[in-house]
Amino acid sequence: MKKVTFFIQILVVIGSTCSTSQVGNKEASLDTKSSQKKTLAHSPASTCRAGRDGRDGLNGLPGRDGEDGCPGQDGRDGLPGVRGPEGVKGIQGRPGSNGTKGDQGVPGKDGKDGINGVPGVNGTKGEQGPPGKDGSISGRHFKECAWRLSTHTDTGLLKDCKFNKSKTDSYLMVSISSNIFQATGGACSRWFVTFDGNECSPYPIEHAYYSNIANTDHIPFTLKGICKINKSGVVSVGFNVGKCNGGNSLGDAYTGWDQVTRIVIEEL
Repeated sequence: MKKVTFFIQILVVIGSTCSTSQVGNKEASLDTKSSQKKTLAHSPASTCRAGRDGRDGLNGLPGRDGEDGCPGQDGRDGLPGVRGPEGVKGIQGRPGSNGTKGDQGVPGKDGKDGINGVPGVNGTKGEQGPPGKDGSISGRHFKECAWRLSTHTDTGLLKDCKFNKSKTDSYLMVSISSNIFQATGGACSRWFVTFDGNECSPYPIEHAYYSNIANTDHIPFTLKGICKINKSGVVSVGFNVGKCNGGNSLGDAYTGWDQVTRIVIEEL
């Protein structure tokens, strides 16, 4: 780099010298113009020849970078590129909502009968089914429930019979038949009817049995009465036993020995 700088300085000096000589030559030519005019007609033709072109000078130092120009307009969209390789499989998305129900398909053809299977093992005995619907004869609406009942129950519900009442302002007539005893002297047992757990008001349907002495004789029993029930639909008619009204002690009751107990209900 020092050699290049030194060489450039030499060229500057040489250039300065040439400029000075050229100025002197110009002045000399100005002085001799008049004499040349005088002697021009007598002077011989000029014998000067054109000089050779000088050698190219050294390249100058690189200029500084210019300022950035203004951004050009966006070019047109290029052609679509080649399809790249498939990416990695993504995580499974959440289940979408149910689509609309499609049209019903064409019914299929009936299949052929299969081969008879091996006989199965007998199943266990099922529970007793619900009571049957109320019957009617010549417009009469009634129902009967019956059991082989033998119980020493002294107080509580013995049996109930469900009746579907058709009117809201009709009466129910109830008839119960069985046999009973009360085996404690000086005590009393009471058999009575309830409708949905309540006795008829103001007068209940009931039967009281007081025994002064211990007695185990079974006597025929019939309980019958009518009560207005202000509702329609299912009414639970219950056959109950318990303590008599008053100050008597609770008796030792027995119901239904060796006989069918029946409850017959009719809507009036």
